[in-house]
This record gives sequence, structure tokens and C-alpha cells, in this order.
Amino acid sequence: MTFYSVSETVGTRISDETSRCTVRLLYKKNGQICNFPEEDIISFELTSYRAVEGGIITRGKIELDDIDGLYTDGSNPVFIKGLAVQIWFCFGSDNEEMFKRCVLYVGEKGFESLQDGNGEKLCIAELVDYSFFLGRMSVCKEWDKPLVLTDCKICDRNDIENSVVHILAKSNGVKVVLADNIDLSIAYCECEKSLWKELSELALIYRVHLECDEKGIIFVESEYGENAANNTPQFSLFEDVITHLHSFCEYENYANDVLVKYKRKKCEGETEIRRVFSCSETEIEKYGRVTASKSGNFISDSKINGMDFEKLYCDRWLEELSCKKRVYYITTFIALVNARVDAFMNIRVGAGRKNVCARIDELTLCFKKNAAFETRLWLRGD
Repeated sequence: MTFYSVSETVGTRISDETSRCTVRLLYKKNGQICNFPEEDIISFELTSYRAVEGGIITRGKIELDDIDGLYTDGSNPVFIKGLAVQIWFCFGSDNEEMFKRCVLYVGEKGFESLQDGNGEKLCIAELVDYSFFLGRMSVCKEWDKPLVLTDCKICDRNDIENSVVHILAKSNGVKVVLADNIDLSIAYCECEKSLWKELSELALIYRVHLECDEKGIIFVESEYGENAANNTPQFSLFEDVITHLHSFCEYENYANDVLVKYKRKKCEGETEIRRVFSCSETEIEKYGRVTASKSGNFISDSKINGMDFEKLYCDRWLEELSCKKRVYYITTFIALVNARVDAFMNIRVGAGRKNVCARIDELTLCFKKNAAFETRLWLRGD
């Protein structure tokens, strides 16, 4: 995965340690683009992370000076839940170099009012991305009937009527903005969860980068698709710009014996539960048997290099759970405003100047009016 594209001047500013990064937040009022006044923005945070379900989620939080009650007294009908907010990051003395990162939406609580005993009034607004709304959309057309898919490809831009990704999106009129073909077939599956949960399960099984843009989905870089993931490091962080580093080995999800269950339809029309196992005898001998299991709804019936996908998937999951990767939590004053979950970075750590290539699992971009910009990263590497 690559970082989001920026202009050459913005890229230079990101690497320039002396350039201060600010945030510009835009919204529409009566068809006109307006901005939250710069002097009102006390702080802003944006966090993107890979959820355990499989998809990439982005959330944000705005803190505003509300001394006049402009945002919370109800006098301005635009400041309500669902308001679309454009997120721009700016560099330069006149903020002339700008980068639009995304569009987020004011969450269910709307614009919340905070006030202390001294009369200071603040406003906070939680922001969500489009996945929040997809999480409320059911793929079922009727309450008691699942969406049944038979003889479909996982993702096929050239035959969207028989593409699982496109069928799921179409069930709620959602646009597929960008998708890579995954030429694997599935004979039968039942879908009855939310659109986001179903797409996330697909992303988890086929190791896809799934995220939302303003009003659609992006489904790319599957390990089994036409465009494999780009693992080239996108940026390098050295100890002179790292303000905090915490690293540890993660054993929380360790397992050495795994089971995957999924449904298939028999010739008689009934469904059966299939089970696929995988284990590491070497790891079991060392640490004892540590088990994990899960159900899969989109297990392909295809073969890859002569191996059944179900077995390949189970083996890859075992490899992931039994591999002892190292986790790195890093903060830096470099404003990595175009960094992206699933992209790789080089980091140099330790007195021995050890270089590590690690994948971003979570990132937070933090702007404060009276403090230095901060980027917080959770990475996973060797």
C-alpha cells in the first residue's frame, strides 16, 4: 500500500522539520463552502485503524471555542449530526500548500457543549467515516431471508452481476469506487449481516485493503488478486525525529492449532458445516496446544497452485497467529498527513541503529492550536 498522493510542494513540507502543519475544516452551508474559523479550532484528531473485523475505519474529533454559543445554541441549523466535513492539512506561513485527506461526518451526538465553572464554553464533535453508515445497512431485502449468493466470483469488475463485492454494494445502492479483480469462485453463501460487516469479512479472508471514500468503497491489493500489495517502504523515521518509542512482542492472539468452519449447500438442497484444520506440531511441542477457531462465510471453492483455497486460508491464518511479530508505538512531530494504514515504513531504533520495515496498523494525526503537531503510529514488523 502506498501513501496518499500529495503535490511535490506538500511532500517537501512534510519532510521539512521546520514547517508547521495546521488543519482546515470545511463544510457546506446553503450550497456555499464555509470553513470553521482557524481561531476557533482548539484541537483536531484523526485516527485510522484496521478493525479486527477486517476493514479500515477512520474517526475524528474536533474541539472548538464556543464562547458565543455559535455551534451549540441551535441558531445555526447546519451544525447538526451528519454534517459532512472536509479535512484539509495545510503548510506554509499562509497555508498555501494544502492536502485534502478525506471527508468525515458529524456523529450521532452532534455538536456537544462543554462548560466549566468559570464560564468557558467549548464544543466537541465526534466524526465518523462512511463505514459508520454502511454498518447500519442490511444486505437482506426481507427480515427473515438472507441474501443468498451462488456461483459468483469474489470480485469481478467486468461482470458485476456475478461479483460478490458488487452484489453486496448494489444491495444498498453503494458505489464501488475502486476494486481489484479476485478470480476465485464461491459456490454458495448466505449473507445476513450489515453491508460493512459482510465486506469486512471478505477483506479479512482475502487479505484486502478495504476502506471508504466520501460515498463509496475501495477494495484493493488482495494477496490473491490482480494487484498484489505494495510493501515498499513509503517513508523513513530515524531516532532524531522520534519523540517516543515503545516496542514489544505481541502474544495476545497467539495460537498453534486452528479451525475454520463454513457452510456449503449439498446436492439435496440442505446445508452442511465444513471444517478445515491446521496446526504446528513444533509450536505445540514447545508451548502446548493453543487453539483458535472462527467461521467463514466466503470461503472459495477454487484452487491456487493446486491447493484448495480453504486449506491455504487456514494455513495462512495459522502462520499469522503463530508468528511472533514485534509491535512498535511511535510518536513524531513530523506531520505524516498522507500516511495510510497497511502502508510500510522504515524506522531506525535502538543504540545499534537497527533498521526495521514495519506495516502501519493504526495512525493518529493530532493538531493542537498551542502545541506542536504530533503523529502517532502503531506498526508491526520484525
